[in-house]
Amino acid sequence: MQNAIRVAIIHRNRLFREGLAFVLSQQRGITVVSCSDGAGDALAEIGRPCPDVILLDFSQQGRDGLKEARQLREASPESRLLLMGLTESEADVLACIEAGAAGLLQREASLEELLQNIRVMAAGEALCSPKIIALLFSQIAEEAHARKRVQPLRPAASHLSRTPDHSVD
Repeated sequence: MQNAIRVAIIHRNRLFREGLAFVLSQQRGITVVSCSDGAGDALAEIGRPCPDVILLDFSQQGRDGLKEARQLREASPESRLLLMGLTESEADVLACIEAGAAGLLQREASLEELLQNIRVMAAGEALCSPKIIALLFSQIAEEAHARKRVQPLRPAASHLSRTPDHSVD
């Protein structure tokens, strides 16, 4: 298929990744271009053009998953990174986004949700649960509030631009 979404799968469990690769390869408009157990192997397998979407298992990897996410973003910045298997823990969500994730898929997600995320992400957009969106808005508001508190008070611009008039007629 000419305009198929190119997907790479990275998951430690061989049976899971091969099963997911089989299911995805049966979907219209999706082509699996790589299936590996770690970012290092994936980077060696991923050809050019780079995949549109990289699926990375986060559920069993924890902080190693963040390291792999950063490696993948650096090596393939044009690919969209979807981290699978997340909880809605504030720390995990924020760490994953900071590591370069363009999408997050919770542990309880269905196959239909995965397919929807792949298609939306390949189009350059992202899907988030309402809980994650609320978390992100809260974080942005907190950071904006913190920046306001840190900014020094400045005198009004009119005071800075006035110069005494020393003209003689």
